[in-house]
Amino acid sequence: MILLVEDNVRIASFLADILRDDGREVRVAHSTGEAAALLASPGPIELLACDLALPGGSGWEVARLARRIHPEAEVLLMSGTPVACAGTHFILKPFDAPDFLAKVDSLLDRGRDSAATDGC
Repeated sequence: MILLVEDNVRIASFLADILRDDGREVRVAHSTGEAAALLASPGPIELLACDLALPGGSGWEVARLARRIHPEAEVLLMSGTPVACAGTHFILKPFDAPDFLAKVDSLLDRGRDSAATDGC
């Protein structure tokens, strides 16, 4: 399952539709609080796709929580501002559907590497 965390409802809906059309199971959160609740709910999470600027906190906080609760999960951070942090998977907004799917597929196909988001 993919947990998509995006505060912009239109963008969240667009990305969720792209992932579902690709056959992926997706749950959506629009804030750090909603994301925390979904991370704590039963079931495995393969990928967290998370915006960095969120109501109630930041995507970095959600990523750290995801790593603690679901250490096997991949983390993909998204932002309209470039981010340079060693060991993170990142996609710069705006991006198109094929680029987003290619990034998601590459992360899920290769499995978790040694990357961690705790350093930033």
